[in-house]
Amino acid sequence: MPDRHLWLVGVCALLSVAYVLPSLIGVVRHGTRSSRLVAINLLLGWSVVGWIWALVLACRPPRPHTVSTAVAPDWTPWLPGRPEAADVPVGAAETYTDGTYLMSERGTAQTWAICRSGRWGVAYELDGIQRTAAWVDTSDIPVGILAHALAPCPPTKGRA
Repeated sequence: MPDRHLWLVGVCALLSVAYVLPSLIGVVRHGTRSSRLVAINLLLGWSVVGWIWALVLACRPPRPHTVSTAVAPDWTPWLPGRPEAADVPVGAAETYTDGTYLMSERGTAQTWAICRSGRWGVAYELDGIQRTAAWVDTSDIPVGILAHALAPCPPTKGRA
């Protein structure tokens, strides 16, 4: 009788190893990129189709690792960087003073208007980290901020 139980334990162990065989092959061949394969094997491996699908995924050739050699462009965190923004209108650079102007603030969220050489941008920050920014048209900036950013007029000569 004890030999019979030992044989049953051996068969169960062999079936368990066979059940996870696609996962074992996938981890050895694909490393950390085999999470989808392991999930398919564990969740659908009980069906013959799921087990064969996992085995096919495990035996296919590994995908080559692509390494990006592109150099990141210069980036200023507080300045919008949308390259397709419209050109600065003639005379706009002299109209407004360059700077950053707080548009709104609520808790740790802040919206900034940025004027740079006559171009206006809007940046949104949350917890001190810029989340998004874009160049915008002057009509998108609140009138109060535009009035605050107006460059002082030079004094006129000869008028009393």
